[in-house]
Amino acid sequence: MKKKGWIKLAEAFIAILIVGGLLVVMISERIELRKDLSNVIEINQNSLLDKVQINNSLRAEVLELNETPKESNEAYFPPLLKLTLNQINTNFTFCKYKICSADKDCLLNDMPNEKEIYIKTRIISSNQEIYNPRSLNLFCWEL
Repeated sequence: MKKKGWIKLAEAFIAILIVGGLLVVMISERIELRKDLSNVIEINQNSLLDKVQINNSLRAEVLELNETPKESNEAYFPPLLKLTLNQINTNFTFCKYKICSADKDCLLNDMPNEKEIYIKTRIISSNQEIYNPRSLNLFCWEL
């Protein structure tokens, strides 16, 4: 006879299950989007560093730089290298180069504290005329 209370309890339990299920789906989709973005950033970083490693003009710019360390936002940073960097900057990511001596640690001066930073490094050591090992570092983060 007093089944109305049990029915309301069952309805409340089902509503909680539906809301909880929706939250789980939304959170898992958010995690997948973050994984996808990190994969895209990593692929872009690798392709850009490969391009610098293979292109003789870009290699020469890295090797001919006498004053190290030098960040891409500083004056007298190699212009062709800066142009290639602009290819990877998008509406959702921002990247900077830093060229250092190959035997030294290399971190950005103004890294954002509250963001996940993706860092890739390549050693550019020589071309046919110059032997001057440099570490080319690419720092990227989400905007």
